[in-house]
Amino acid sequence: MEIEFTIAGDPVGQGRPRFARRRGYVQTYDPPKSREYKARIAQSFQRAYMGDPLANPIRLTIKAFFAVPRSYSKSRTRACLEGLEKPAKKPDFDNIAKGVCDALNGLAYQDDKQIVQASVYKAYGPEAKVVVSIEEIEQ
Repeated sequence: MEIEFTIAGDPVGQGRPRFARRRGYVQTYDPPKSREYKARIAQSFQRAYMGDPLANPIRLTIKAFFAVPRSYSKSRTRACLEGLEKPAKKPDFDNIAKGVCDALNGLAYQDDKQIVQASVYKAYGPEAKVVVSIEEIEQ
């Protein structure tokens, strides 16, 4: 079984956890930007799939597309859209993957330990978006 869905907008990497001291205890929490992005990921996933979390091993593919900066010349924009120039910029590929994996935990799969193969691809595209493909590997 394969599930594919798209998250519109700029890719957001998982931010560093924040800490707050309350009544003598230290609490950790996600930064607001990461928390909002995870909610968007969950919402996009739930529009694509309404079943129970997958139980078998998972192959995960994440394609992060960035909008070409408006300041680029026409020739440089064309090179970006043809794949000749790659977006070697923030967010890092591993932070993009971490945010997506955390958001899908308990929704797409029971636990992210089920992910046995993953690939993350960053490229320029006509619009900013993230395309996620989840494939269940039958045993």
